[in-house]
Amino acid sequence: MALPWRFLIFALAVVAVGLLASVLVFYRNEPSYQGKRLSDWAREYETNKWSGNANKAETAEAAIRHIGAEGVPFLLQAIATGPSPLKKRLRKVIPQKWHGGWRLEDNLGKTRRTGAYGIAALGSNAPPDVIPKLITIITTHPDEDSRYVASFALRTLGPAAKPAIPFFVECLKTNQDKFIRDEAAIALGSVGSQPEVTVPALIEFLQFALTQGPSTFEARDTIDSLRKIATDARAALPLLRSLHNHENQDIRTAAHFAVEAIDKSGPDLFGLVPTY
Repeated sequence: MALPWRFLIFALAVVAVGLLASVLVFYRNEPSYQGKRLSDWAREYETNKWSGNANKAETAEAAIRHIGAEGVPFLLQAIATGPSPLKKRLRKVIPQKWHGGWRLEDNLGKTRRTGAYGIAALGSNAPPDVIPKLITIITTHPDEDSRYVASFALRTLGPAAKPAIPFFVECLKTNQDKFIRDEAAIALGSVGSQPEVTVPALIEFLQFALTQGPSTFEARDTIDSLRKIATDARAALPLLRSLHNHENQDIRTAAHFAVEAIDKSGPDLFGLVPTY
């Protein structure tokens, strides 16, 4: 029985050294502001931005923007982080009940989203070179989740993502990941420019999305993007009006509000009294 215990002690020592090394590598270049690390500010922003705690979200956003471009390499590294080979090997030899205490789980999703929300907090303050770097992650990263998180981060840039319009349009046409397509559709409604490009692309994609069965989130978000473009999206009115009797209530409601925003001619925009 001595050998297994010696092996276990050795393995735990390896864990400690390995985890310390990985933490040092990841955090050695992490900027901070007012004594708090960038990752902590990003998590604070994520926690409070959509929970109604505006003051904390604004404080975190201001801190991240103060750090500015200096923090972008760290945030991109977080988005692109991959599984630790060391942790994977150790999970095979360390009893599962100890995995949590020894932090052998990768928590990749949490780390990646911390990076994305840091980019989101930067918004229009993000340096221009963040756009091609995010596109590179979306198009080349081997992990599906990193690709999606990068697409989310890219569309949160809003009008600052204008240089990515051709990429978003191409995503709608060719990307096989429905979640990345959805982020691209949302982005085209947020950039606030080039409606002569974005509106035809959204109309074409909406026609496709409406054929995708019960998963209607792509269609709903595309309609909402057309609503945001407002009067510059008048070319979409025939298609949107045709949805007044769509079987899905979310689609009907989204189409109603989109037509209302695009066509200012009157309240009864479908030519009937809405029943939703």
